[in-house]
Amino acid sequence: MGFYNYVIGRLYSWAVKKKNGTPIANVVFTMCIVHYFQMFTIYMILRKIFNFPDFILGVNRLYVGLLIVGFFVVYYLLFFNKNKWEFYAKQVEQEELRKGKTGNFLVLLYLIGSILLFFISLSFVFA
Repeated sequence: MGFYNYVIGRLYSWAVKKKNGTPIANVVFTMCIVHYFQMFTIYMILRKIFNFPDFILGVNRLYVGLLIVGFFVVYYLLFFNKNKWEFYAKQVEQEELRKGKTGNFLVLLYLIGSILLFFISLSFVFA
């Protein structure tokens, strides 16, 4: 299983354990947030390297909101497959305890690291 599928399986297995939750929406929302931060990190670094104008600051907030909702919907339509996600979650749950702890750490590192990398790149971009 690839790392991306592992991340989805781990997030889905965590979300299924929550009471009063919607596991599909939780996983899609979490992955979209991570991808937003990754896209903005790449944008900021490329903007610094190639010195092109900042077009994000002049964009209307309504358009940004619609873009975010649109990205959420497109992600859901492209990546969501309940049978696959349940299969990934079952594979993740069947891991050995030690491998599962390492997997948890790597998934959290990926999620938190993606967001931290954005904030670290801000100091590079605005230096």
